Amino acid sequence: MSDLLIITPSRGRPQSIVRLLGAVHDLAELETGVYVGVDEDDPKRTDYEQVFDRHRGPHDRLCISSPKGLAEWTNFAAKRHADRYPFLASFGDDHLPRTRGFDRRLVRAIQDMGGTGFSYGYDAIREDVPEAWVQSSNVAKELGWMCPPGLKHFYIDNVIADLGRWAGCIRYCRAVAVDHVHPAAGKAPSDPLYAKNFRKVEEDKKVYNEWRSTQMISDARKICALKDR
Repeated sequence: MSDLLIITPSRGRPQSIVRLLGAVHDLAELETGVYVGVDEDDPKRTDYEQVFDRHRGPHDRLCISSPKGLAEWTNFAAKRHADRYPFLASFGDDHLPRTRGFDRRLVRAIQDMGGTGFSYGYDAIREDVPEAWVQSSNVAKELGWMCPPGLKHFYIDNVIADLGRWAGCIRYCRAVAVDHVHPAAGKAPSDPLYAKNFRKVEEDKKVYNEWRSTQMISDARKICALKDR
């Protein structure tokens, strides 16, 4: 069994995957793999295949399937691999680990809480919510998801923060840098995908508020029960 699977949906940005794979291979200290989900209609599908031919490591995998957004791809991968990996991570293709042993440190933070929960590092944009996080796989199996059904792209980090704080099992590891190379931080130019995703904000906000008012406590109690097993 490998240690950690980083799930990274991507579209139109094969060079971002080159960057991510290089950072993981250089800095990881566990048996950590990167799972990249690419839509079959992506105009740069061939480029992704060539990237993996040249840069993949022994634990990396490329999946090409029907079009999915960030949340759907993440859940798709988690359901198929939670039994193989004790820990799962959700990273965007614009996240970039900077700290040696980032994977070991984020996994250890969860192990120090008893082995169930969430952890996240410093992304230089937000400290209150995990825009890229690691979690124990038992949480995904218990809830049936990593990203709540109905959300497409935004407010997923808010859900993880809410669950982790309510259940008392989330750790912010400020000494672990996982940079968010994002236009909002002035670290990358915008592109059509950023603009397209931004149109989902209001819809996702409504879904998040509904989840928070009707489902959050039930989901958090399921995590608390996991901690007691």
